[in-house]
Amino acid sequence: MPQQMCKLETTQKNLQIQEIQKTPQRILKQKTLPQILRRRFYFIKTLQAKSKKSNKSMFGAPPETIINSMIISHLATAILSLIIGSVVLLLKKGTKTHKAFGKIWIGLMLYTAISSFWIGDKFSWIHGISIWVIIGICIALYAIRYMKRPKAIRIHAGFMVGNYIGLWSAAIPAALTEGHLTHQIVFG
Repeated sequence: MPQQMCKLETTQKNLQIQEIQKTPQRILKQKTLPQILRRRFYFIKTLQAKSKKSNKSMFGAPPETIINSMIISHLATAILSLIIGSVVLLLKKGTKTHKAFGKIWIGLMLYTAISSFWIGDKFSWIHGISIWVIIGICIALYAIRYMKRPKAIRIHAGFMVGNYIGLWSAAIPAALTEGHLTHQIVFG
C-alpha cells in the first residue's frame, strides 16, 4: 500500500512537471508585486552603495554638483520671477503682453516652488511657502478661467499679488542668512 502511494505521488509530480514544461516561459517568469518591489529597491540600494564608494551619484556626477546645480537653477528662476513678476504687476491688466509675461511668471514660480523640495535635508517654513505658492497659483488660474468676471478678477489678483509677496518673503531672509548662496551673491 505505501508503495502504491509513492507511485501515485511520483506520477502526480511527473504530471505537474509535464504541465510546467508545457506552460509558456513568460507565465513562469511573472513575479508577484512584492518580489518586483523588493528587486527594484535592492537595485536602487546597490546603485546608491556604488555611488557612495565611487563618490559619484546615480546620474554620473558627484552629488555636490547635482545639489549645486539644483540650487543655482532654483536661485536663477527665483530672481527671474522677481523681475518678471514686477513687470507683470506694472503692465496693464488683461492685455496679451500681461498674459504672456504672466504665463512665463507662473512657469518660473512653479519651478522655483517645486525645486525647493530638493534643497535642504528637512522641511522648513520655506517649504510651507512653496506649498502655498503652488496652491495659490492653482486657485488664481482657476478663478480667472472659470469664475464670473468681477469676483474672478479680484480672486486672481489677490492670489497673484500674494504669491509675489510670498516670493519676496522667501527671498529676503535667504539673502540675509549667512551661508546661503543668495547671501553670497548679494553681499559677496
